[in-house]
Amino acid sequence: MSREFLEANSIGAYSSSTIINSHTRKYHGLLTVRQPQLGADNYVMLSNVDETVTCNSKVFSLGTHQYEGVVEPKGFNLIQEFSLLKIPTWKYAFGNCILKKELLLVSNKNQVLIRYTLLEGKKIDIRLDPFTAFRRIHDLGKEREVELVGDYIDSGIKFWMDLRYDSLCLQVSKKETFAPEPLWFYNTQYLIENDRGYPFEEDLYRPGYFDVSLNKGESFVFSASLKEEVSSELENVFVKELAVKKELTNIDEVLDRAADQFVSKTARGKEVCAGFHWFGRWGRDTFIALPGLTIARGKTALCMEIIDTMLEDIQGGLLTNIGVGDVKEYNSVDASLWFFWTLCELSAATNDKQAVWLKYGAKMKEILQAYRKGTMYNIHMDTDGLLTCGAEGVALTWMDAKVDGEPVTPRRGKPVEINALWYNAIAFSLDCANETNETSFVAEWKPIKEEIESSFIDQFWDEEKGYLADVVTGEGKDWSLRPNQIFSISLPYALISGEQAKQVLNKVESELYTKYGMRTLSPKDSRYVSVYHGDQKTRDNSYHQGIIWPWLIGSYCEANLKTNGGRFLTEIQKINDNFELELSKGGLATISELYHDHDGAGFEGVGTIGQAWSISELIRVNKLAKDYK
Repeated sequence: MSREFLEANSIGAYSSSTIINSHTRKYHGLLTVRQPQLGADNYVMLSNVDETVTCNSKVFSLGTHQYEGVVEPKGFNLIQEFSLLKIPTWKYAFGNCILKKELLLVSNKNQVLIRYTLLEGKKIDIRLDPFTAFRRIHDLGKEREVELVGDYIDSGIKFWMDLRYDSLCLQVSKKETFAPEPLWFYNTQYLIENDRGYPFEEDLYRPGYFDVSLNKGESFVFSASLKEEVSSELENVFVKELAVKKELTNIDEVLDRAADQFVSKTARGKEVCAGFHWFGRWGRDTFIALPGLTIARGKTALCMEIIDTMLEDIQGGLLTNIGVGDVKEYNSVDASLWFFWTLCELSAATNDKQAVWLKYGAKMKEILQAYRKGTMYNIHMDTDGLLTCGAEGVALTWMDAKVDGEPVTPRRGKPVEINALWYNAIAFSLDCANETNETSFVAEWKPIKEEIESSFIDQFWDEEKGYLADVVTGEGKDWSLRPNQIFSISLPYALISGEQAKQVLNKVESELYTKYGMRTLSPKDSRYVSVYHGDQKTRDNSYHQGIIWPWLIGSYCEANLKTNGGRFLTEIQKINDNFELELSKGGLATISELYHDHDGAGFEGVGTIGQAWSISELIRVNKLAKDYK
């Protein structure tokens, strides 16, 4: 129950559960799709499917559900094997029979297919009980009045639990009749939600069932789709979709597959999902993840498609933090600055700063001018050229957790990584302008660049401590040892190098670095928290107070390659080997949002089971290492 599979397609649908098909999260579901008429979230349509098999007059239940104090039925006992070479695949052994079950999410359609094949045994009868939810992923369903609105269709039924939703079409590839028998199944429990301090019991609706017979060597396909399918074509669709999927035989193939799962097409254009299961489109996460998800994989055109989608929502020089449409929020000082970093990586890959400036120069200048003059949340350039920001009750940096409406790490003033990004944005823009002979821009911004170079060291560096302040304010400096200072070394236009960079890296290595990522606060700090668990308030209080973030490993490795050279390649290989082991734990074939040091019992993935920037930065690190060689 601690291992989970995730299948996501090119239009944002996903299928996910544990490898014993017992849901532990409200976010689990075999067909979870967008319903744009209802909102920007995903919605669970088909929660699960239970199989009851009759073999030699004996009945075997293959399903597994958690109820209060009991697991029933106990189909997990019949699982002989689970594999994820291409798609989630199970083998069930019962009596003298072996049944193979394969789950496939169609690549560009809101449809999940499950193929059943009798490998051993003369004949079996299978009853399929589909459990439906028709609810938003963040909510839980309870028994309610449901008039089974629908029609019989080709080998199945088309119905609605709620007419605001699209219809759900349940069909099988054999000419079998769907038997309507509406039933509610009460109080299914999702134990991880209980651990996270949320309601965790749900009632699921079964509209009826299918009865199918199988002889040895035969297969049939069950389909759940938002549109009626041709039942006789379901087998062919399954075979064709399976044929184009690659086997996962090494870490590069696994990372490549995982990267694709975060990118999807929407009505607005191509977008990045920040993490599964509960994140949507986040501006900061998008621009941090893009170089690894796209550029490092040779997908520069896709990168620009996603950038173009994000730029549609720019306002006051700020790119969105979260949300789309009428619910956009701009409470991020760094989303627009990470946009410049993505452009740096894009221009390096294409070796064409002129093209980048011609396409994006107007937006780049718009952002720089807005930040210089001042925009929302008191974001503005100070007289020393450095960027300052902050407003009451708002967390503007990536360390953005809030408890009871107040930021846990407010970081108001001049955060170190924000100024590293600010300098990088200006320096890159100047290089682009020089390439196109835009002398007026160079004349305006070159003195600011030079002023930052002087001010940054003066304001942030302490020779005795040997590292950079995390935040500089008018009242003083925050010397909390955090990983944010790494970006002043790792970014293409670095603010520190040489001996100072080595001192910073030594300090960070000794107190923050792990092979799972970077701690967000030194264990020597009295506020340090090593474990991420409990209700939301408890978790948010620990989110950036010591918990390990894998995405930070990218900049740490890049800073070390720049500072310490090729001898750091050995450490990158160790990091890679470590994450290769992690791909078979927790969220299979993906990398968690966070890790914590579980009370000294070892490191464990927590947070989302798959995070875009965790995957993207490991891809980018591997590309950096290969290019360095």
